[in-house]
Amino acid sequence: DEKLGPYDDIHTLFFIKNASTFAYKAKIEDKWYMFIGKKKVSGPFLRIDFITTSKNYNRFSYTGWGIDGRYIYTEEGLVGGPYWATYKPVFSADGSSFAYVVAIKDDLEYIMHDGETIAPFKHVSKIDFVTDDQIFAYSATIRNESYIVVGKEKIGPFDNASDFAFSSDGKRLAYSANKGYKTYIFCDKLKVGPFDYWVKDLVFPYNSADFIYIGAGSKYQIGKGKE
Repeated sequence: DEKLGPYDDIHTLFFIKNASTFAYKAKIEDKWYMFIGKKKVSGPFLRIDFITTSKNYNRFSYTGWGIDGRYIYTEEGLVGGPYWATYKPVFSADGSSFAYVVAIKDDLEYIMHDGETIAPFKHVSKIDFVTDDQIFAYSATIRNESYIVVGKEKIGPFDNASDFAFSSDGKRLAYSANKGYKTYIFCDKLKVGPFDYWVKDLVFPYNSADFIYIGAGSKYQIGKGKE
């Protein structure tokens, strides 16, 4: 049996590339490094976080903290940086497309999508790809108006738009948004609510046309939205 190390610490061990190899982050003399198999592929960093894999586990990304800012990497190497912060990395289902959110010192957030910069935003709530498709979607606030954007379609404006989800066939979109002081869930012609505070964990179970959610009002509730 072959052993790798010794290291001061090891975290987040996972398989990639059809389980033909594995990756992990390890600490050596108070610095963090990323490894693929036996090979040290990046580092040293102050820390490594936001490790994310594609659904087919062929690709992964992570954020390395340097002295001058944060850098985002994939298994292929450096993608961008330094940034003040990085958030929400996500791959398309087949791993061919990649997006993430960055913050720069002007207090604005930017979406980086396959080399394209979509910006600036006051806040980006969520980014994702339509299930098994290359269509990119996000919810974000521009000045004081929020929108849901799916491909070239812009939905809104709202006082705030946060969570959204697609059915497994990609044909139905459900999203939560504020109108006035109340939060609602919208899906096709269906409107669920109002909720006094927020809605989260909005999701379509696999092969279901209905969605489930957690809503917060005077009490928390778990609900189901139907066609």
